[in-house]
Amino acid sequence: MRPGRRLAGACLLAVVLPNAPAAAQTAGSVECRRDLLVADSTLRRATDRLVQGGDSAEARCAAWREHVEALRRVSATHRRCTQNPSETIKGVEARAAEFQSLVRDRCRR
Repeated sequence: MRPGRRLAGACLLAVVLPNAPAAAQTAGSVECRRDLLVADSTLRRATDRLVQGGDSAEARCAAWREHVEALRRVSATHRRCTQNPSETIKGVEARAAEFQSLVRDRCRR
């Protein structure tokens, strides 16, 4: 299994999805509920691209970069919109760092 696929699954299933519904319920505003749903959707799309992979290093690197950006958006949204986001943010930021490391080590700019 490619590194990106394993990390994507762990990130999506273990960190974001279990926390998104609870976070949406505790968020104080309609905007935050919407933003949490959008962040979840963005991460799902990025994860789908990781799972689909690509035959070329360029395709994998593009998917990894997209995933890093999605994870950063999720982190920022949870930081802004949840009452106690620390564990969620730590997990998401750890995954973002893992993917950023893959990009740094294996991708050309």
